[in-house]
Amino acid sequence: MAKINVKLPKTLDVKVTDAMIEKDIVAVKSKVRTVNNAIQSVLTKVMLRWHQSGDVGTACRFMNTLVLELDGTAVRNNAIKSWIEAYCGFNWVKDDNGKSLFTYNKKRSKVSYDDVVTAHQNTWSTFTKEAEYKGMNLDEMIAKLIIQVEKKLEKPNELDNINLETYKALKNTQYAK
Repeated sequence: MAKINVKLPKTLDVKVTDAMIEKDIVAVKSKVRTVNNAIQSVLTKVMLRWHQSGDVGTACRFMNTLVLELDGTAVRNNAIKSWIEAYCGFNWVKDDNGKSLFTYNKKRSKVSYDDVVTAHQNTWSTFTKEAEYKGMNLDEMIAKLIIQVEKKLEKPNELDNINLETYKALKNTQYAK
């Protein structure tokens, strides 16, 4: 590893003990719970405001603002999006400029108080499970890729960009079945 002329912050320039690390882990867990609860509170408030005002457009705008502001930093944005889709009925779509946002179904312009309560009781953080880590098997991936390329070569499409020299090189390796 290359040596760089960067030092740790003074807060980390200490003798680290197991007890310090254990204390920090507990603190992080508490902060995560606080953040999860804060996000759930915002989601519930947006739905409650929608129920009170009947203004689905504003609710959709607030949900977009929340998701875009969080921007996947330290939270599971896809879990929040899934929760919003399930409980608000909004759809996550790409617009003509390639930007993704929620849109609402004009046929579902109202939300009941019971819907708000149900949504609040089913927190976003437990609504969908975190995807399990899947290890990578390079040999298997290359073998599958060769099969995919062969299928594409049987039925070519003008959008496909397959370098035949690369394909031949892969095909002539031990990975070809």
